[in-house]
Amino acid sequence: MRHPARLAVSLCLATALLASCGDDGDTGPDLRNASTTTAPAAASTDVTSTVETGTTPTSEPASTGPGTTTAGTGTPTLSDRSSVSTTGFDTIVFGMTLAQAESAAGTKLVPAPAFSGDPGCTVVVPESGPAGVSFTVTKGTVERVDIRPPATVGTRSGARIGSTVTQLQSLYGDRLTAAASGVYVYTPRDAADAAFRVVFTTDGSTVTTYRAGRVPQVESTDPC
Repeated sequence: MRHPARLAVSLCLATALLASCGDDGDTGPDLRNASTTTAPAAASTDVTSTVETGTTPTSEPASTGPGTTTAGTGTPTLSDRSSVSTTGFDTIVFGMTLAQAESAAGTKLVPAPAFSGDPGCTVVVPESGPAGVSFTVTKGTVERVDIRPPATVGTRSGARIGSTVTQLQSLYGDRLTAAASGVYVYTPRDAADAAFRVVFTTDGSTVTTYRAGRVPQVESTDPC
């Protein structure tokens, strides 16, 4: 027979071991085999943002504010600081498709309600951009830009609505010709730009509207 004191110690140790095995409570260690223990999920280290990947959340509404993102197009580039050249307006170059122009401008180009157009010609305006600017799309490509009040954008040379005829003549010299009463046309000197023009309409003394584009679209008074 075992000594009574030793038997009591054995029973005590057995009781303690049974109480601690598999304990998942708030107190006491978890004595399960490490190979069967489910490890906590590791924290994600992917910090790539939608801005870095160039994608826009589909739930984000299109914005028409300057410098903000328009859904599906990017960041708008057209502003009152943009300028007109013989071959385009800011990032939009004549000859671009509508989709290319929207991508370049970072904004949708939507039909202008003031112009009905026809199946082969449409006038569009930027959802986000300076007021008074419109583009003519002919047979699928952008061929012309019109600048009307209240637009304040100017040409690369600095001509704009409100410029005087004298100022135009000073800016363009012999490349500026009078095409009709109050209408002045700038023809670029470079052979590569021979198909493009900038046309200024005046009240006889100051510019009231102007347009730039490719011949023959730019020559017509009306966009379509």
